[in-house]
Amino acid sequence: MTNFNNTLDFLDWAFVALLKRTPPPQESQHLEAAIETQSMTQLQVLALIIDGQEYRNSNIDNEFVPSGHFYSAVPSLADRRRVLDSPTQSAPPPGIDLNHTTQVQLLKSFEQYYDDNLFAVEKCSERRYYSNNPAFSWHDAFVLHAMIKSFKPRSIIEIGCGFSSGVTLDCIEDIDNYTPEVVFIEPFPETLNSVLYPQDSILCGLIDTPAQEVAFEKFTALKANDVLFIDSTHVSKLGSDVNHLFFEILPRLDSGVLVHIHDIFYPFEYPRDWIDQGRAWNELYLVRALLAATERYKIIAFNHYLAATEKSYLNQAMPRLAEGNCGSLWLRIN
Repeated sequence: MTNFNNTLDFLDWAFVALLKRTPPPQESQHLEAAIETQSMTQLQVLALIIDGQEYRNSNIDNEFVPSGHFYSAVPSLADRRRVLDSPTQSAPPPGIDLNHTTQVQLLKSFEQYYDDNLFAVEKCSERRYYSNNPAFSWHDAFVLHAMIKSFKPRSIIEIGCGFSSGVTLDCIEDIDNYTPEVVFIEPFPETLNSVLYPQDSILCGLIDTPAQEVAFEKFTALKANDVLFIDSTHVSKLGSDVNHLFFEILPRLDSGVLVHIHDIFYPFEYPRDWIDQGRAWNELYLVRALLAATERYKIIAFNHYLAATEKSYLNQAMPRLAEGNCGSLWLRIN
């Protein structure tokens, strides 16, 4: 233990180290007397502080271990370098049915909706969605558009909203006599509000709370060909929307419901530049484990996978989809 000139020096050190403050005179005098009369030792004073409510409250946000430790969910710089320096995985992930034939059949059926000029490039008054945005690419927008036109869901619930919401509402307006129920769940609706028209409150409902606070019944009401569109915080951790959706919502969905999950890449690893940036997202790994462990979730459109494996076809038939700037995964509940 550190040597101190006197008992008050010890008490000042202990309070600053553990409580981030110096002790008031009355408190320090009381503890000084206890130590000087040997009714308490220095170790007992430390234990008294640590057992107190003030110390417990001040350490609620403390980490058990620092980021990068092998017990931390945040990878170390060495771990990141090891991944970045290794060859990119190319073999199909074991245990996962990529359902390639069905994916390609659905993809080819989307040709009827394809147009290089389907979306505005910049923000304009005629359409909500525009492709020059930082969050939802042309490729992912087109597949969402084609999914809605192909399956005509009666109900669409979107968790994590913004530019994709503009695609949804623009597409609905393009379909005659089609008025599905649309619910946007977004606790931080600034981007969503920048995309929506003032009159869109007639077309959709907004729940501005986290998905964890939405009643199960909202999701269990979804039926075959309805859509649950997920663009989450991408992090599985205590109390997260990801844990809630994967553990409480997805298992409750009816057979035939279509589920979208964003920022899922093939072969189930995050982009190397994201790893280099130090992003510690882990939702993708949870998706991979889920697909390997159960046949309840059937892949019907894995945009990043198809952009890699069907590049020749896409270059010829739907060239904007061959660029590979995408991250949507579409599943059907079996």
